Order: sequence, then C-alpha cells, then structure tokens
Amino acid sequence: MGKTVQTSALTRAAEIKLTYCNRVKPSERPPVTCFADSYQVLKTSWDIGKLEFVEQFKVLLLNRASGYLASTSSPLAGWPAPW
Repeated sequence: MGKTVQTSALTRAAEIKLTYCNRVKPSERPPVTCFADSYQVLKTSWDIGKLEFVEQFKVLLLNRASGYLASTSSPLAGWPAPW
C-alpha cells in the first residue's frame, strides 16, 4: 500500500516568483555579437589560476538583442573525483 506523507502549511508554497533586476544601464553592457565578444566577456570572470586544476562551466546570459546581462558558474568539479 502507498504511504501517506503529512505536510504542514509551513512547508508548502503556493507560488514562487523569481525575478532578475540588472542595475547596469543597457548602454554600459558590452554587446555580444560573435564568439570573440563572448570570449572577452567570459575571460574577465574566469579564474585563470585555476584553469588547469578544476573544471569550470560558465553560462553567459544575453537578452534578445544579444546584449550581455550576466554570467554565472556551475559548481566546481576537479580532482579527485567526488565519487
């Protein structure tokens, strides 16, 4: 038979809203129209000292006009493997 899990009203959320507010003016954001532009933008946020030691995965967030919004990193992985 199935197990019924009781939850309280404090642990349930009816709605979650995520918003992004960029405080940098669009005119101050670098345009990203080709690979070289994205390379230059990502190079500023990359930790060159760790490049050969850990894996880093970056995501470049652009608006519909190919304007740079932000970049973010995934969790770091490296040697030794976590398993």
